[in-house]
Amino acid sequence: MSAVAQKTWRLLAACTGSGIDFYADDDVEVARAKAVCATCAVRAQCLTAGQDEHGIWGGLTESERGLAQRVTARPVCPACGGPTVNVTPTQERCLSCGLAWYS
Repeated sequence: MSAVAQKTWRLLAACTGSGIDFYADDDVEVARAKAVCATCAVRAQCLTAGQDEHGIWGGLTESERGLAQRVTARPVCPACGGPTVNVTPTQERCLSCGLAWYS
């Protein structure tokens, strides 16, 4: 992603000016941060940018992003293009937006 594109998506981020601490370890702040991310139009770009960062990026915590990185050759979410995991042998769930579907 170019430097210009990186700055552009950040201007469109729902968290801009929200006052929420996206680096807190407190469960309440994490939930508040994820709620803002759930409404964000540039969540996928944020998730990509934050892969090696501390805090909430793209609606995922560091441990959730680590799990997503370990998942290889997985389908991508049809809604947001995010990483997916198997919930059951026949059901997939997006780690980014939470959408679930049967495969």
